[in-house]
Amino acid sequence: MASLEEKVKAKTLQIRLKNAFTFLEVLIVISIIALASSSFILLFQQPTNALSIKEKIDYYSTLSMYTGNVYKFSNDGVYKVNNDNDVLVELNLNFNVIGGSNYSGTLKPLEDDLFYLTVFPGYELSSTHLVLGDGRLIKLTDDL
Repeated sequence: MASLEEKVKAKTLQIRLKNAFTFLEVLIVISIIALASSSFILLFQQPTNALSIKEKIDYYSTLSMYTGNVYKFSNDGVYKVNNDNDVLVELNLNFNVIGGSNYSGTLKPLEDDLFYLTVFPGYELSSTHLVLGDGRLIKLTDDL
């Protein structure tokens, strides 16, 4: 009788081992769940426009250096200068620039449809300072 009991226990253990998941299967399922949850988090995350005007100008200065293009900034957006026309690259920056100063140091108010900054290859800028609508003065160059 004891041997019959041992046989039943052994048979039960064999059945349980055959029906169990392997360690590799468990790891695969966990990795799939982690990948799906991280993609849902990224999908529902709100985009932020975190670049300040100084960072945006630095970005286009570097881009101008590598591509050789000239970029102009206006309150409508950023334009790439082609031979006869300007092509809109980025729309509506929302920085509300109301004036700027050139290398002579005189502050000039910005007229409606004008460009307030031109970025040339070689990290050259047409203005040294920008004045925002809230009165902040942003220094663009370090040499003055």
